[in-house]
Amino acid sequence: MTDFYFVQPLDVLMLRGNKSFGDAGEHGESVMPPWPSLFAGAFRSALLGQDAVRLANFAAGQRLEGRLGDVLGTTISPGSFRINWVSLAQSAKGAAHASCAFPLPADLIAFSDAALPALETLTPTSLGTPVSETTGLPLTALLRRRKADKPEAGRWLAGTGLDDHLSGRPPQALVSTSTLFKREPRLGIALDAGTRTAAD
Repeated sequence: MTDFYFVQPLDVLMLRGNKSFGDAGEHGESVMPPWPSLFAGAFRSALLGQDAVRLANFAAGQRLEGRLGDVLGTTISPGSFRINWVSLAQSAKGAAHASCAFPLPADLIAFSDAALPALETLTPTSLGTPVSETTGLPLTALLRRRKADKPEAGRWLAGTGLDDHLSGRPPQALVSTSTLFKREPRLGIALDAGTRTAAD
């Protein structure tokens, strides 16, 4: 059985890897879009955390009864639970469905020049010799553009844009990063172990 969920944070959400901040005053690194494993852990915790006894039994290595036991398995032998797909999404007020957003595929580049197409496709071209000795690939992706310009960062494909691209049509539906999320700098603060306050 496959279920789809739209997860919306209620407050600032800082998605990080398994690295600590480092020294006091250093910026932490965030990951966007988040790894699917983050959601796998969050959903497992949500399913188990609804019942303290069930959580304790699972942590002790016991197999849970019923469908939840089949899905989650045990700590030693996981069940069928999988996160197969994660994307960012937007949900307009009153909308019945969320609209997905995907990072630009590696063969698409966005530009801001209004006189030229917003997206350009890298075209595989034969150079006559392998691209590199390590890969031995016969083709390399080249960008052919009438005007030299720097690519624009912060562009995502809307769900319909990805459908177009995978079908061989030029995608038109673009989403800006600023409409999906905003980055906020956060500093690591060292704590004084005795007073549990910020260290000088």
